[in-house]
Amino acid sequence: MITELNKLKDEILDLKEPSTITEFQDHTKLIVLAERVDVTLRNIYDSEHVLNLDKNAVIRFFEPTNSMYIKDGIRPYQKHWKKGKEAILNHIDSCIKDIELKQKFTIKDTYIDTQLIFQLSSFSGGQFDTKKLVQYLNEVNSTFQEGNYLACILLLRAILNYIPPIFGQSTFAQVTSQVGRSLKDIFTFLEEGLRKIADLHTHRPISSSESLPSHRLIDVYKPQFETLIQEIIARL
Repeated sequence: MITELNKLKDEILDLKEPSTITEFQDHTKLIVLAERVDVTLRNIYDSEHVLNLDKNAVIRFFEPTNSMYIKDGIRPYQKHWKKGKEAILNHIDSCIKDIELKQKFTIKDTYIDTQLIFQLSSFSGGQFDTKKLVQYLNEVNSTFQEGNYLACILLLRAILNYIPPIFGQSTFAQVTSQVGRSLKDIFTFLEEGLRKIADLHTHRPISSSESLPSHRLIDVYKPQFETLIQEIIARL
């Protein structure tokens, strides 16, 4: 999150102040960056209005007939441009400090119990090599803790595709249909819930309006996924 904000900050710092009429006619760069910052912060804070900037205050749109331009030349535009740039940078800095403070005082939970991962890593010499599964689970925890929930949910789906042979099946749908009643409801929740959300984010092409998964979207599958890992351990 902080890395993404710092990249946006660098892009804004690299913007050169327009000094000619022609450059002001291409004044959209700062507004576009402001909108990207706005989208980034909404994804981080789950809020609709994080960057409260009046875009007309960020940059006065250039109009050749504008009386202010005719009277005072290009200086008023430069003044508003600098003000907008400074406002965006200050807002990013405030948000970075806020995130750093939260990270400092928040104990980050893992998605998969590390003791279960340790148990899996201790298996050797059996029918199945658990090395890749252990790596999958470690990367799930890493992406979850970093707030990379899109990558996390795709990794969870990859695991569903990867582990069926442990249950003597070739697909997780077959696993779900073959297990006992108590596990069937748990595994069905993963197959029909988690998988469909992951499929949605994998197969839907880019559009004019996108939404990203939040931790709330995948938190609901933690107990069921942990039960799956426990059952895998029991069968190895």
